[in-house]
Amino acid sequence: MEKNRKIIKIGVTSIFLAVILCLITAEYLKLEKPVFFKNYCELSSPFYRNAEGAIEQQEIAIAMQYVTNISDQRTIVDVRFPEAPQLNVSVAQSNFNTAAFVFGPDAEQAQGTTYGRYSLRMVTAAVSLPNPEEELRDQENIVLTQAVVVYQNGESQEIPLGKIILSYRFLEEDPLEPRTSTSSSDGTSSAFLFAKDDICILDVSSPLQEEFRDMIEITINKKDYESIDRMPIKKGNSVEIFTKMKITSDSLNRYDTYKIVPEMIYEDSNGKQFREKIYNMDYIPYHLNQYSFFGLVKYLHGRGML
Repeated sequence: MEKNRKIIKIGVTSIFLAVILCLITAEYLKLEKPVFFKNYCELSSPFYRNAEGAIEQQEIAIAMQYVTNISDQRTIVDVRFPEAPQLNVSVAQSNFNTAAFVFGPDAEQAQGTTYGRYSLRMVTAAVSLPNPEEELRDQENIVLTQAVVVYQNGESQEIPLGKIILSYRFLEEDPLEPRTSTSSSDGTSSAFLFAKDDICILDVSSPLQEEFRDMIEITINKKDYESIDRMPIKKGNSVEIFTKMKITSDSLNRYDTYKIVPEMIYEDSNGKQFREKIYNMDYIPYHLNQYSFFGLVKYLHGRGML
């Protein structure tokens, strides 16, 4: 009998300690507020004049991914950018890891994808310039590092975005004609362009170039982009651009989004300068779907949120 009592006592004590440990762990893992992943992106919108001469533009979609507690029932109904209050903004709610989203104030936001006690969610802000002709005269790029999200219950939250650069340009005829391009899941891509005229490549430039120099690799006709100094290309010859993004799946920034779009600056035989955007230098975690509960805990701990 005494032995049975001892066994029961040990069992009850073990259960009690397990419950206490679970409560402590749950409290430790609980987020005080949603944590937004960082975005380091160069996003652009082409402009053109319609038949009436008016400027038309495409909206730029800014996708913001975040993690919150599974018990968080709030939805985001508005996004504001204090650094560019002139922007028109429409909020799209979307389910995480999908391309489906609906714009408008009545759109219902799916409650994300669950990983342990966390929920991964995404909100997309589609932005445009209210007066593009005036804006294009005043500045070329808009830099966003902060945002304010507004929840349906009236609460708001200031969030660090990372660094998002919005650029606007007119579509125009240029001496380079794209022929083929390829990209791979290992972060490499290549593009081939055909020179319709004699050109001279002057430089490769990106606003994010200095910050992420160690993450990018670019060669033009097998020459490193940083050593290019007036590279001549004869009419009829091709330009081969090879790029690579170097982000490992186990690095602390593996849940942050990177979309670096350097520009190859060149001039034609008359000395007129052009800019050719170099695409496919992307690292978009929600496309790769490499999330896990323990990976999120590691990320949040690294960000100082736990």
